[in-house]
Amino acid sequence: MSLRGKRDERGADRLGGLIVIPLIVILVGVLLLSRTFLNHDVSWVLYGSGVLLDGGWFGSDIVAANPPLVWWIYHVPNALARLTGLPVEHAFRAFIVALALFSLLAADRLLREGGHNRIFRCGILLLCALLFTLGAYRDFGQREHITAMLSLPYLLAAGRRYDGAVLSGRFAFAIGVAAGLGIALKPYFALVPLVVEAALLLRRRQLALLWRPEAIGAVLSGIVYAAAILLFAREWLFEAVPDISKVYWAFEQASPGHWLRITLQYLLPLGLGGAMAWSSRQNISGMALICLLASVPFLLAAVIQAKYYSYHLYPAFTLGLIANALLLRNLDPSRQRIQRVVVAFALAINLVTPVLWLKASQPGGQLFEPKAELTDFVRDHVDREETYLAISTHPYPGFPVSIYADRRWSSASNSRIFLPAVVRLREGTEKDAELLAFAEQKERAAMARDIAGKPALVLVDKAEIRHAIGSSTFDFLEFYNEDEDFREAWKDYRRIDSPSPEFEAYVRRRN
Repeated sequence: MSLRGKRDERGADRLGGLIVIPLIVILVGVLLLSRTFLNHDVSWVLYGSGVLLDGGWFGSDIVAANPPLVWWIYHVPNALARLTGLPVEHAFRAFIVALALFSLLAADRLLREGGHNRIFRCGILLLCALLFTLGAYRDFGQREHITAMLSLPYLLAAGRRYDGAVLSGRFAFAIGVAAGLGIALKPYFALVPLVVEAALLLRRRQLALLWRPEAIGAVLSGIVYAAAILLFAREWLFEAVPDISKVYWAFEQASPGHWLRITLQYLLPLGLGGAMAWSSRQNISGMALICLLASVPFLLAAVIQAKYYSYHLYPAFTLGLIANALLLRNLDPSRQRIQRVVVAFALAINLVTPVLWLKASQPGGQLFEPKAELTDFVRDHVDREETYLAISTHPYPGFPVSIYADRRWSSASNSRIFLPAVVRLREGTEKDAELLAFAEQKERAAMARDIAGKPALVLVDKAEIRHAIGSSTFDFLEFYNEDEDFREAWKDYRRIDSPSPEFEAYVRRRN
């Protein structure tokens, strides 16, 4: 075949209809998700990123337990919204789609260079498109979602290196930078590159792999990020983090039922996939093995955090399922049939909850309407130049309401960070008078700042089950009214009818 013929063949293989089907899946998935409210955590970070763009400082104007990187990354959709006039939630979804496309295009190149044919690559990209959209469902845009997308090309590249391949320097450096940002979103994720790099060294026995382009790109991302924290988030690092770390244990929850989900969604397909990989270990591709290995430290990170939120498991399950799909390439026909059942079963289990959630979260759905009613309520009772506040241990009802009502939030945090510790120390069997006094002082100081902003509306969480404190009947207002300054400020507020039985509503008397 002539050189031109080979070039034409490669071009047809690269383009063709490969990207079209996964792209359609991504667009349809995002369009369906766009009819739902953004996640409360995502909305809070998106809102806080806007505060930082307006000149605020992380650690004082925005206070959180989490590191600042995701707030800085969200500057991109915030800036896009301001430049184009798009609603910020739409700009945000477009930004996440761009990250997904980067991941798919980079993955396709690595799969193609690894010798995978067009049909197989299309199947893998289609699986990724489903997992990156509907698979994320209510956690669309969470840090774990972003990490999974940015890490996938790095893991596939490590798999190629595992098999002895040489990669393009600039391409490898770019995916290393992206992976470095994804891993840096949470300290726990540092476990992932440690496992991956150890596997590479054990396989290749070449220390030079530690300074390959993608490793250098990832390390440089981490160095720049660390420098940025020292320059722009010193208050968070040296003041907020030490204080919050003393009480953040109060958000941890025991959830035996969570392990059933881990078993069905993750351990079962991982175990079956691992068994299949072991039985075919002479033929397993590096990409399948590295993705399988990487899913383990992601699972460990979820267990360490011990809060049992759905998004904590997202990277572990996503990479575990992708690894199981990649295993199909090197199995004999009889094992392929079994493996297809494993992948189909795991994907079906993963998509049941998103489909049910999506139905309930569309306009008219039981999850959509309460948020819509509360959004209208806030918009009606808070003028554009005013602020509002919620006394709650959960980001809701502050978020995503603030984004959709287009109203300013009165607090530097998305919820009462120190309050769960106050409740659990006051009501718990174990007493720690010093820690209780610390938590009470910090919570009252935070409330003094928030109420000093004279929010036009204050919502108080009165649900039977409240985040981090469960069925406790602890009266939030009674606690704050123990403070004389709060009692004086609270005299300016009167109770009004609330749109929800879960919240009491108070408005500030207008002079």
